Amino acid sequence: MATQEPTTALQVKALKALEMSTKMIEVAFKLLKQGNVIEAKRLQRKARAQRNLSVRLFALASGAEMPTHDGSTYLPDSATQPDITLGGRVHR
Repeated sequence: MATQEPTTALQVKALKALEMSTKMIEVAFKLLKQGNVIEAKRLQRKARAQRNLSVRLFALASGAEMPTHDGSTYLPDSATQPDITLGGRVHR
């Protein structure tokens, strides 16, 4: 029972990140319709980072490890901040 509390907390954080990502995508879509392509792309990148955070938090909550592009596994260092991706590489 003691392990469910941290798992539940991770799931709550994952859901919040997913909700934030969804809201960002909705706003990005509205910006795109208005012709603001640059801001829409910026917001889309932030939404993708939030979505990635959500997936990783759900994986942590379920005890799974995330595979990386080189076949190794990855668990995030921090459950509170998404990775910052630049040029397809993860920078911490």
